Amino acid sequence: MKYLAIFKLLIFSGILIAQPRPGYWQQHVNYEMHIDFDHERHQFEGNQIINYTNNSPDTLHELFYHLQFNAFQPGSNMDERSRSIADPDRRVGDRINHLTKDEIGFLEVVQLKYNGEVIDFETWGTILKVTLSQPILPGKSCVLAMDFIGQIPAQIRRSGRFNKEGVHYSMAQWYPKLAEYDRYGWNTTPYVGREFYGIWGDFDVYISIDKSYTLAGTGILQNAAEIGHGYGSDHKAKGNGKQTWHFRAENVHDFVWAADPKYSHTTHAVPGGPLMRFFYKEKKNEHIDNWEKLPKLMERFFILADSLVGPYPYPEFSFIQGGDGGMEYPMATLMLGRGKLKGMVGLAVHEAMHSWFYGLIGTNESRYPWIDEGFTTFVENIIMQDLFPEEGPRATNPHFGNYMRYVQQFKKGATEPLTTPADHYTTNSAYSVASYSQGCLFLVQLKYIMGEETFWKGFRSFFNKWKFHHPHPEDFIREMEKASGMQLMWFCDLWTGTTQAVDLAVDSVYEKNNETIIVLRRLGDLPSPATIAIVNQDGKADLYHIPLDLMYGRKSEAGNSLPPWKWAAEKYTISIPTTKIKEIYIDPFFQSVDIERKNNVWPIKVE
Repeated sequence: MKYLAIFKLLIFSGILIAQPRPGYWQQHVNYEMHIDFDHERHQFEGNQIINYTNNSPDTLHELFYHLQFNAFQPGSNMDERSRSIADPDRRVGDRINHLTKDEIGFLEVVQLKYNGEVIDFETWGTILKVTLSQPILPGKSCVLAMDFIGQIPAQIRRSGRFNKEGVHYSMAQWYPKLAEYDRYGWNTTPYVGREFYGIWGDFDVYISIDKSYTLAGTGILQNAAEIGHGYGSDHKAKGNGKQTWHFRAENVHDFVWAADPKYSHTTHAVPGGPLMRFFYKEKKNEHIDNWEKLPKLMERFFILADSLVGPYPYPEFSFIQGGDGGMEYPMATLMLGRGKLKGMVGLAVHEAMHSWFYGLIGTNESRYPWIDEGFTTFVENIIMQDLFPEEGPRATNPHFGNYMRYVQQFKKGATEPLTTPADHYTTNSAYSVASYSQGCLFLVQLKYIMGEETFWKGFRSFFNKWKFHHPHPEDFIREMEKASGMQLMWFCDLWTGTTQAVDLAVDSVYEKNNETIIVLRRLGDLPSPATIAIVNQDGKADLYHIPLDLMYGRKSEAGNSLPPWKWAAEKYTISIPTTKIKEIYIDPFFQSVDIERKNNVWPIKVE
């Protein structure tokens, strides 16, 4: 109870009092949903009551909902996209096109009332458009009451029934979800299996389902004592028929659940942190051994994530075998239940790490998938290096794998700008490399520019200021500028808006008047500061930091500070008052995203 009270205080102070910047606003929504689930027909009937507050300065004449189950129908945008893209997700392919009437997914709105009045609506695939009979004025609220029915599709991607690991129901993107309205207008992106964007609010969800099922999902079970199934007790409800599960989640922007009659349900408390719940259905074999090892490893994960970014604020988190890759949701993740230990832990770490970015830094992922995926990957890499220490390049650079994927994609000429909307990359590989690897390396290069200590100061400040809000890239950069005293928007614009890359080289080294002249050359289009190490004949190394003039500042790290490198200048010359130089290294600690490291060394070394 004490933990929950602190959580509510954090929400109140973060949402109702302290806004992250002057003039900022965001919408608010509360859901109450009653679901009657028919597991024999794989359908459900729903009643939804929404209290929606228009905190914007705009008068709203229309509303939009997401009906994402409608993507699992032949001819949908998701189906068409998967069958036309050059490298379709192998889990999707042309499978949607072959679904029968009994296998498709759908959400059908039966009736919608606006402040008690029945109103009309139009269904556009996965989007419901509602024209209001009376506008919602700035600062005003309304009540939306909806009756709907849904059918759970055959498991194809994230959502569905009876997947390859035998899980009965993975209920993600399963309900009519009110679209977010922000300073750019309505987010009406059709669902094709990629990213999400939602409104902060509270969820009260009542699910009536056959007594044999164990449920897991977002929120805190309110009637645990009567439910059992490992919540209030180990018992399962006796007799036939249904029982109603009541979950409540406060200040989240989505709700997921899963159900299976054979889930094992275990718990493990993180000291000073959340209660973790684990739901899996494996028999005694290597897979269940992994599930039994997972709690202690994920305890370490939560401790590290809290220290690196900021505290996880919710009282619980659930790891749920969903049987189809991994996917993040508020207070929970659906994940594969089988595989080698390191792979399972890596999946669990990545999806749980999303709780800090997708879950708390609620960016519009349709526009900025690289913030959620890239920032998550960045911290995930650091934590995985702690959990499973590696040797070689990964020992000093935990982001080495992402670096190599980015370099390979760049050298193929297949990179695309991060400003590309998530659904509109020309290939899935371009989307993946951009969102995960380039998004991660955005932070790697920024840390190189700012310096380690200053970077983490700004990163944590951004998280603490913007959690439970919807930041944009410029909001992040402003926090990093405040922490560093540097100008950094140039880097954000170039890294996200172009496919330019960093490539600095040692161009030439010669002696003149008892000095050594070192000429550096910028071969890449993306300008960058530089840290170089100069090793004398006696083995002593001196560090030199060269800021970029666009920064209008210098990083405060050990070493000698040199005059700035003009961004338009191709070359930069350094004079060292000695002729006893043995070696020169640009970026000696492998901290930058320089795409060609062979030319960073003098004399050139044979690999």
